[in-house]
Amino acid sequence: MHADADKKNIINKKGEKQAENAAKKLEEAIGVNADIQVILSPEKLTRQTIYPYITKIYSKKEIQEIQTKLTAIHKNYQSLVQNQKIQEYIQNKKNTKYFSLADGVAIDFRLIQ
Repeated sequence: MHADADKKNIINKKGEKQAENAAKKLEEAIGVNADIQVILSPEKLTRQTIYPYITKIYSKKEIQEIQTKLTAIHKNYQSLVQNQKIQEYIQNKKNTKYFSLADGVAIDFRLIQ
């Protein structure tokens, strides 16, 4: 099992297998060189689900860069959630809500539970 530092958003072995199967289906349906845009929720479970597909379309170096950006964005997101400020943050038009991680991959804070 994998978990956030806050022990939430855990993906279990069954979830990992489902994510691998989803990656295979995406690869079959659209390939790995398709011009697509993946927009993710800031929730870690969402990122864990798409990760197997991401590893097929980006190099290890690009994945490291994406992970570095994700860590910083997720830290900010978790702080907003823990301090019950996420809705206020999202509603403020001056705040950034859409974060590009790489060409074709982004996080959107508006895609939350």
